[in-house]
Amino acid sequence: MSTTTNGVKLMDPVASSQGVPTGNFVQSSPIVILNRFTSIEKMFEILSEEKLRMSDYHYWEDKNDVSLLDEYKAKVGIKSLFVLCLTDDSETIHHWGSFSEKLNACCIEFDVKKLLGSISRDKSLRYEKVKYIRIKDLKRELTNVTDIPFSKRFPYRNESEYRIIFESQKAKKEKVTIVNHEMIKRITINQHIAKDVFNLIKREIEGKYKIKVNRSTVINNKTWINYVKNM
Repeated sequence: MSTTTNGVKLMDPVASSQGVPTGNFVQSSPIVILNRFTSIEKMFEILSEEKLRMSDYHYWEDKNDVSLLDEYKAKVGIKSLFVLCLTDDSETIHHWGSFSEKLNACCIEFDVKKLLGSISRDKSLRYEKVKYIRIKDLKRELTNVTDIPFSKRFPYRNESEYRIIFESQKAKKEKVTIVNHEMIKRITINQHIAKDVFNLIKREIEGKYKIKVNRSTVINNKTWINYVKNM
């Protein structure tokens, strides 16, 4: 089955082989992880309010992305478009460096089935893994208007972005989606944050919200170092 909005045909939500809803596009492969890199302050705001605020993309650095989303709005005739950016990759040094500040950063890992299951009930939302396209491949790879919000230039491929978008015929100032604590699997704190500060954050979150808190080992992993020592 399908629905049509302003002449643009949208596919109904489908389920992956793992039972995870996949939005208005057919998912090419099952998503097993969804991470959100953000600041410590915003993480506590998400926990206390149980809400994820979607972004006004006009403030983004990537003007290619901004221009494409503006064009998409015009083509489908909508007045509001907000975006939530996640990654379906495990933590990398690229994510820590690009989407957070060293001394004020964390990574929220969501339960994929619970998060997408909740989002799938909001018909104003669509979600899909972003496709990274070389300029020389545009005519072959980007042919459908509905794919525009989930397409980015190839140099951004290290993001491994999974994107959720909100669309409306009405002018909206913001869009939030409800996220309860059961949808969060764990929170990882940037390793640059002092150990005593990390311990305070860990005690508060695990005590109040019952969510597991780890400290990243990307830049200093004892198992990695000790293996070489003991060779």
